[in-house]
Amino acid sequence: MVMKRSILFALVTFFALTPIVHAGFGVSPAKIIEDKLVKGSTFERVIYLVQGTPEKDLRVKLQVDDSDIKDWITTTPKGDFVIPKGTQQFPVILRFAVPKDTKMGIYKGFVRASGAPKAEPNEPEGQSGVVIALGAAVGIELTVGEGVYYEYAIRNLDFKNIKETDDPTADISIENKGNVPAGPAEASFELFNKYGDVRLAYIQGVKVPKVEPFKIENMSVEFPISVGLSVGEYWGLVKLYDDSGGKVREFKGVFNVNKATFLDKFGRYIIWTSLAVVAFIIVRLLTLFVRKIRRKRT
Repeated sequence: MVMKRSILFALVTFFALTPIVHAGFGVSPAKIIEDKLVKGSTFERVIYLVQGTPEKDLRVKLQVDDSDIKDWITTTPKGDFVIPKGTQQFPVILRFAVPKDTKMGIYKGFVRASGAPKAEPNEPEGQSGVVIALGAAVGIELTVGEGVYYEYAIRNLDFKNIKETDDPTADISIENKGNVPAGPAEASFELFNKYGDVRLAYIQGVKVPKVEPFKIENMSVEFPISVGLSVGEYWGLVKLYDDSGGKVREFKGVFNVNKATFLDKFGRYIIWTSLAVVAFIIVRLLTLFVRKIRRKRT
């Protein structure tokens, strides 16, 4: 009976003194799969080191497992670093670069994170003793093949609020899922009054930049129109077209035109005028200096 009580007391003491933080440490997403890579592909992915109860600074060691793709992967940050207390989700950027001489095939590996809470100033270093328990890993699976894979997605499309001096602008987020540059080729824009029933302007053929393979780009596309916009609310209709002229997406929404400041209206003219005056003064001074030197010589 005494033996059982001793064992029970020891177990209770162990769990009472062991920090519970290790139960809330992980990584998201737990796996990265890319199955349409070609030789020379480069791309980035973001993973998050997640803590359930971030009550202390967390010392973390990040490492890439020894595998065929170890040299393909770099991380930011890398090596040893500290996640400040209070941070539940800490981003880590994984960069992948497939060598141009890689053989076709499926390649696998892991990126592992391990760590332990930092000791408080009055706490002996290493008291937590849970470096192994605080572990998480993201699995990597990359397929390198041949051929062209063309696919992209419009993740977001919306209008920005602008000033009187600005042109209507659309914010576009495009994800390239393929292994070649991709995205809409052109955009058109229609401007309507605040009721959306009278068209005030129309422009087409505005070029949209292509997105590099396996990347997500957030871009702002301006639509220069000849109509001067006054302060108020307007409707806009933007349409995106592919290389063959087919419509891939459209969006109609409201945006506001706000009053421009004096600098917004005349700032660029003031700057250019000032530069012209400074340039004139410099040229004039140089001319006088050259004349003075010539007089001395004569």
